[in-house]
Amino acid sequence: MAGKGNSIKTTRYGDFRGVDFSTDASLVDTYRSPYSINMLADTGGMPEKRPGWRTLQTIEAPVHGIWFLQKDGATHFVAHGGTKLYTWKADEEAQMVLDGLHNEGNSAGAVMGGRLYIVTGGDFISFDGEKAEQVEGYVPTTVIARTPAGGGVTLQSLNLLTGRQKNEFIPDGTSKEYQLSADALSDDPVEVTIRGEAKTEGTDFTVDREKGKVTFTTAPAAPVAGQEGEVIITFTKEVEGYRSRIAGCTILTTFGVGTNDRMIFSGNPEHPNLDWTSGLNDPTYIPDLSYAVVGGEQTAIMGYRRIGEYLAIIKEDNGQDSTVFMRSATTNTAGAVVFPLKQSIAGVGAVAKGGFGNILDDQLFLSRNGVFAITSNVITAERIVQNRSFY
Repeated sequence: MAGKGNSIKTTRYGDFRGVDFSTDASLVDTYRSPYSINMLADTGGMPEKRPGWRTLQTIEAPVHGIWFLQKDGATHFVAHGGTKLYTWKADEEAQMVLDGLHNEGNSAGAVMGGRLYIVTGGDFISFDGEKAEQVEGYVPTTVIARTPAGGGVTLQSLNLLTGRQKNEFIPDGTSKEYQLSADALSDDPVEVTIRGEAKTEGTDFTVDREKGKVTFTTAPAAPVAGQEGEVIITFTKEVEGYRSRIAGCTILTTFGVGTNDRMIFSGNPEHPNLDWTSGLNDPTYIPDLSYAVVGGEQTAIMGYRRIGEYLAIIKEDNGQDSTVFMRSATTNTAGAVVFPLKQSIAGVGAVAKGGFGNILDDQLFLSRNGVFAITSNVITAERIVQNRSFY
């Protein structure tokens, strides 16, 4: 009981808003806590104990990334641990599905076309729910309407993921020698089809790989009216360092015109300010000219955040250059998809490739000064950043 002349003092605690480490503990407002270990706010703003944890799976350490793929009504969990890739479903033991991976950096994954694609800093892997494998890469048709002597029309760019490519020729009925669009070919097989019929090297044709020339035993017949006349020759010309540009990435996201129909790769330490965009709905095709230079090379791309129709690209902070760039997606007058870039914010950059997330519609990243959100100025509509971890 209170002594005579003493009044009872009460304090009401409610509408809990989290911690306040910004001031002395004795001065913290009653709706914040100066300590709050293992506590959080429930949906009504009241403090409650943080949930505990339990071991679900044990895999090789360290864990570089965890993702999930929903396919055929089942959820497949996938984890990159050590040099291995594991998968499991609910209430199942983890099974190793791929070994011998490189893990120079944290891994990143994204889903497209019913497959999970993963970059590890040394590998580019796809997982279809059952099997995981290194991505082979789409084989582009680089030249069409080519004559046996050369020329033709450029159709598709080289694929960074593979040196394999196709040339499509129109035969003249007399020429036996066909000059490819590249020389110094690799020792990989050269495949030839004439109007869909496969031919055999050594029997129907020979190959001078140094000169990039195919010589037929019998000259392919010229096309007649209403008949396709193509001779398709598939060969391999490796370009050093092409595949490692993508396999060396550790950041992965999706973007497109009004949807997420392309995959974007970045985080390669040898190309810190570059990213690459895949073909339409096809992460196995990365055109060699699909790269974008984002700001100066002295600061690396750290991550991406989707903000409405824009993709925010967040870089490191060096105190001088822009740290946030905004990418949009549109079509030009020729009908081709382009991805314009514009500088947005300077001064606050990211410090960790894994330090990105969102709370509701707040797009967050970790900086050296705390957690920041990318927002819009209500007056100018310019993108700005605001501190979300002041307390």
